[in-house]
Amino acid sequence: MPAYFPNSAIPPKYPEPKPQTHGLDLSKHDWQTAKAYFQWLCENEAGEFIYKTVEDVDSVFEMRPLPPTDRLGGPRYDRYYLEDPWNEMPRPQSGTFYSTSNPYFFVMPHNYRISHKDPGQWNQKGDYFHYTPEYGYPVFERISTPLDRKRYGDAPFTRFTRVWPTHPEYDRDEKGNIRMFQLREHLNGPSPERRKELSLDHLDFSSPDRKRYDEGMLASGHIIPKVEAVHEIKSRYGYMWRGIEHSPHDRELGIAGGEVLIFDLKTNEVLGVRRNFLLAGTYAGSRDVDWLTAQECTKFGFSLLEKKVLKSVDPYKNLNIK
Repeated sequence: MPAYFPNSAIPPKYPEPKPQTHGLDLSKHDWQTAKAYFQWLCENEAGEFIYKTVEDVDSVFEMRPLPPTDRLGGPRYDRYYLEDPWNEMPRPQSGTFYSTSNPYFFVMPHNYRISHKDPGQWNQKGDYFHYTPEYGYPVFERISTPLDRKRYGDAPFTRFTRVWPTHPEYDRDEKGNIRMFQLREHLNGPSPERRKELSLDHLDFSSPDRKRYDEGMLASGHIIPKVEAVHEIKSRYGYMWRGIEHSPHDRELGIAGGEVLIFDLKTNEVLGVRRNFLLAGTYAGSRDVDWLTAQECTKFGFSLLEKKVLKSVDPYKNLNIK
């Protein structure tokens, strides 16, 4: 599926690759050439490139959904099938597009989980979250998936809205950190009997039954957002993924490139790019590759590029939290 640009009157201008100055004969599909070319790409093309930073962003749009993939299936070992193995394969700690695919996690404020009981008056309330407003957005929108249409309503887009900070159980700790408590009774989650019935071994997160899905998320300790099927998006900014090839020989050399791009959806201007390359190599006596275990230029961690380009609005800033 191609990326969706709400303003189709202005064509987007994607970043141009740098002229190749490595002097290699890429038609030599050998390991030495692949390693040298991969090193040149890592030194000259890979990384984060921030062109503009925007403050107080309250809504973002996922412009292009990831296709469903099986991490242990054929695409993992196919040299040509995946457009962008870096983003499409679930590679841990790689900061790829894959990690933003669950909107229930996306609109939940990112936090530092506290594993011990808080001292003093909060001892009876138990564990809590430190809220960090610079991570995550109050609203997340995306192109409706087939499951979205069954679960939330038949519309081209689905909007997920954070329910914080309307919940009463928040305050500041002794260091000034905003916190919210995560006890089941404070989140109005399922009863102990229902939680037992919805044990993780029996949860069906692919169910089109919205009530069952929400109950399952609550039973797992997640805060359920407001979800709407909508016909227009309200986000001014969006992000997408795409695969890139800088020569006709990339895949023959076991190399694949990918980008995450941040756009101003009004002007279709690129605000930032995260770019990486994989070197998959080959098995002895085989032309197969393994994209999941491939070498990558750089480790980005779990921090997403839009947190550096599109800085989230703090929904607490206008509240009087003592």
